[in-house]
Amino acid sequence: MASEAGEGSTFAFYVKARRAASEQDIETTRRRIKWEAQSNARPTTDIQDNIKNQYVFVSKLTELAEKEESTLPESSPSDWHILIVEDNLVNQRILAQQIRKLGAVVHVANHGGEALEMIQESKHFKGREEDGKELSVILMDLEMPIMDGLTCVRKIREMEIEGLIHGHLPIIAVTANARGEQIVLAKDSGMDDVMPKPFRIVHIKAKIEALLKRMR
Repeated sequence: MASEAGEGSTFAFYVKARRAASEQDIETTRRRIKWEAQSNARPTTDIQDNIKNQYVFVSKLTELAEKEESTLPESSPSDWHILIVEDNLVNQRILAQQIRKLGAVVHVANHGGEALEMIQESKHFKGREEDGKELSVILMDLEMPIMDGLTCVRKIREMEIEGLIHGHLPIIAVTANARGEQIVLAKDSGMDDVMPKPFRIVHIKAKIEALLKRMR
């Protein structure tokens, strides 16, 4: 600082700074900053696009699956081949008559042993795929002489595992023993469902329809 009376004062100072970039350098820096900003934003945009595309893809698959399921022909009782396994002749005849009225084909067995013999004559049995009988569902009583229903269904499931029976035979237990623990026991043995006695034919029809739909 310098000062003179009547003249005034003079102040001076120094600032440490870098040399200013040229216009060309400034433009280059501006472009680099813009490019980096766009590059950083791109992954977020890509992720959003991928999520959107996946959502559209899954939605289309779901729509096609629902459309295909809706076009599947409903199972008709006229296509059913039902095997009734029941030792009580009165119950056997009444149930067979009711099911025949639905339009289904009915076969009967008096106990589990006869049921196994009839399965060996069906298309489900190994070697009988071409000339065997049709068999859609088995209605199995539980308490029978010679071979009861639980023993029979266990043998059927064992034969499926061994490859002697193709696929999975739908089996519904038809029994008056329908307490909670008995239903659990029936299903644990290999039954697909349980129909307590007494019942109306509409109830067993609904059970059969639901089971065949699950098997498709």
